[in-house]
Amino acid sequence: FWDAYNTAVHANPSLSPVLKFYHLRSLLKGDAQAIVQGYDITAENYKYAVRTLRETYYRPQLIRTQLSKTLQYLEPAGASASEQRTTLAQIKSLWLQLRKLGDSEDNIYVMRFIRQKFPQRTLEHLGSLETADPTPWKVPQLLDGLDRAIRIVGRRQWARTVDDSGQGQSTKMGTWHQRRLPTSVVKFRSSRCCHYVAVTVEELRWRWIRLSVQFEVDVRWIVEDYDASNTTMISF
Repeated sequence: FWDAYNTAVHANPSLSPVLKFYHLRSLLKGDAQAIVQGYDITAENYKYAVRTLRETYYRPQLIRTQLSKTLQYLEPAGASASEQRTTLAQIKSLWLQLRKLGDSEDNIYVMRFIRQKFPQRTLEHLGSLETADPTPWKVPQLLDGLDRAIRIVGRRQWARTVDDSGQGQSTKMGTWHQRRLPTSVVKFRSSRCCHYVAVTVEELRWRWIRLSVQFEVDVRWIVEDYDASNTTMISF
């Protein structure tokens, strides 16, 4: 409450202390409202009212404990990338509040709680990313790594969906499969790996899936029909 009120009202230089006091009294409820009810609405009393409220309710250590418990008992994410992204967003929100209250970025308990909220497959991708980084991870790096790991999981789930459907009509890959291409050799390249690989059309599909996961970026293909001698750039 205080963060929102401070931004919108208390720290707003265009509002007078008296007007701020009116806003404060209109927003408070229950015991908090009773605390300031006896003050006359004056500029001087506004300062006293704010001080009394903060001394009564602003207890950083207690709030940190409550936030840590919320993180600890947060429901673990399911297997789908969508559920994991939702859980990660909740964790990021809790971490921002903990950090504002002075929680350390290398808090091993917070990092342990965070890891416990994700499936084993995601943690395997996360471990590979962490191992490849020479710098020891703290909470911000862990959250960023989870973001990347979930993207990898999402791409693989999408690839399986396309494979199971057999058509992928709503995807750009499906549109590409509908193009008339020879069953002979085609070649492609990634915008990150910068080299050409000659494969059959069927192999191209699976190599795209692997490269998409490996480079974590959209892959641009140059598909060349050697017989027709025309080249088409297709972005997935």
